[in-house]
Amino acid sequence: MEVARYNSAAQHQTIQHNVVSPLIRSRTEVLRIIEQLTEKQYNDVADLIIPVGDILVHCLDIQLLKQHSLAELFPPIAKFYMIAYCPTSRRIAFGGKNGSIVMHELKTMKSQTVQAHNNPITAVAFSQDGKFLAAYASKDAKITFWQAQQSFLGMGQSQMRLVKTLAAPTEFAVLSPGGTYQPFRARLVWINAKSLTLMLPNGRENRFQI
Repeated sequence: MEVARYNSAAQHQTIQHNVVSPLIRSRTEVLRIIEQLTEKQYNDVADLIIPVGDILVHCLDIQLLKQHSLAELFPPIAKFYMIAYCPTSRRIAFGGKNGSIVMHELKTMKSQTVQAHNNPITAVAFSQDGKFLAAYASKDAKITFWQAQQSFLGMGQSQMRLVKTLAAPTEFAVLSPGGTYQPFRARLVWINAKSLTLMLPNGRENRFQI
């Protein structure tokens, strides 16, 4: 709620740096709480990954991303395959339980939302050059590819455009060594600028071309 209040106030301020969020002064504590929740209540954090993403973008020291990776700044991020960061374009994408993707542009500190799938986003990944974002929804059994198009003359916010949809393996039951069911987790890994691999939790891999 505080992040939403801050963003709304900043958007309507003529001089944005006059708007100060109290969360910034407590960013270390806020990030520590999110880290603890990730360890103890992973599924709950994953279900709320889009609002959690808003808090992370708000509280992380974005300037440090010029010298460090997102995983170095906040190691728990590596546990969530529905989060992707592109250092080339300086964008962070969060795939939500409702099938939407929220993309944060760190250069402008603006975000946009696209409805990518009908079911929860399992994994997202940026291509190495930052031109494409792939999103996999296991229950939809589809991978979608998105491209960020810059607005006219490079002014204003870039817009996400769907460029391709491909059929992909669907969700299946995942058992832990103890025999209990675990959340379905799959990972997208780009091999080069035009192809990626879907790494399934049963060890199988599927390759896709854009």
